[in-house]
Amino acid sequence: MRLRKTIIMLFGLIALVGISLVGYRAIKVKKMQIWFGDYLSQAFAGTDEETASDSPRHLLVMFGDHFEPSGNVDYVKHWITQFRKSRKNHYDADGRHPQHTFFYPAEQFDDEEIDELTAICREGYGEIELQLHHFHDTPATLGGKLQQAIDNFTRHGWMTTTSTPPETTFGFVHGNWALDNSRTYQGSDMCGVNNEITLLREYGCYADFTFPAIETTAQPAMINRFYYALDDPTKPKSYARGTVMAVGTPPSGDLLIMHGILTIDWSDWSHIFYPSIEVGMISHETLATPRRADVWVETNNHIPGQPEWVFVKLYCHGAIRADSLSVWGPELDETFTYLETRYNDGKSWVLHYLTAREMYNIAKAAEAGETGNPADYRDYLIAPYRATLPLSIEPSADSTMTE
Repeated sequence: MRLRKTIIMLFGLIALVGISLVGYRAIKVKKMQIWFGDYLSQAFAGTDEETASDSPRHLLVMFGDHFEPSGNVDYVKHWITQFRKSRKNHYDADGRHPQHTFFYPAEQFDDEEIDELTAICREGYGEIELQLHHFHDTPATLGGKLQQAIDNFTRHGWMTTTSTPPETTFGFVHGNWALDNSRTYQGSDMCGVNNEITLLREYGCYADFTFPAIETTAQPAMINRFYYALDDPTKPKSYARGTVMAVGTPPSGDLLIMHGILTIDWSDWSHIFYPSIEVGMISHETLATPRRADVWVETNNHIPGQPEWVFVKLYCHGAIRADSLSVWGPELDETFTYLETRYNDGKSWVLHYLTAREMYNIAKAAEAGETGNPADYRDYLIAPYRATLPLSIEPSADSTMTE
């Protein structure tokens, strides 16, 4: 009997050590030491904000694609055909298809690819913004790359607005997950510029959409918030913390960081020893599901002071062949259908699909104290890009857009 108890205790001890090691590895890989404090702070603080009892809440869904086709125009054409089929029967409360924001890599710029993407955007499926992979840069070399990107994109009507006079502006994703020199990889410098936040703003960037990035040191300490980063050119990763965007609070910082979903999904223990971490990524390994959609909504990312407008920011790498089906396939189709029924009854919820630019505009409207239907503020500060003009509308003489 004593031997049996000893063996049971020994196996129990081995299991406990194993669970601890697995948990420690999960913490280390997911860089939880960076962001778990803010997760706990939000979880314990909760919210004392209430929505008006007679008003529905508005669900604002943005889908950002780190779209990297690498010069394969035939594949882009095929991709667009499948993409159109997957979206054409889905609509939000405003009669708009799910919007896709293509964060296109400037260093891989291809005129034919941009023409193909512009055509699908003109059909009402999204917009194009800037992604940039860059290494070992200085402020001067990075500035040159940003200016070259502006020249290329504006030639096709992107990064330049329909306002009078036109405005040069763009949303940004750092392709190396290394915003503001925040990361090295195997000894390689993945950025090089400590004042990247300042440079982006000077060249017209309205907001950064890079995060979350939980398996890298680039991950900010602040999660599930939109906040303003104040640049410190003497050190990297100035955006680690910042001033939270809130109703009635004047902007305070150099660049708005629009952080996406990062939460612990306590309903998913598929890893057995620890719950899943939800980051809003759609891939072949993390397929969209209605259950995940509920988690996205329950994360409750909103502008403090405006709890009726709930933001959901998703992302993917849709041009990667292994992940393309997750963007076209039946799982996401089912999830869109679920969003369009569960969160679009007109009484409890109203659904709106947004581009990155529109999400920024609506967030700024909330900050300014606007209320009512957020769809009224899709173009609140930044007008649509000239590329989205119908072909029948001739651009003015000062436009750099080519047809």
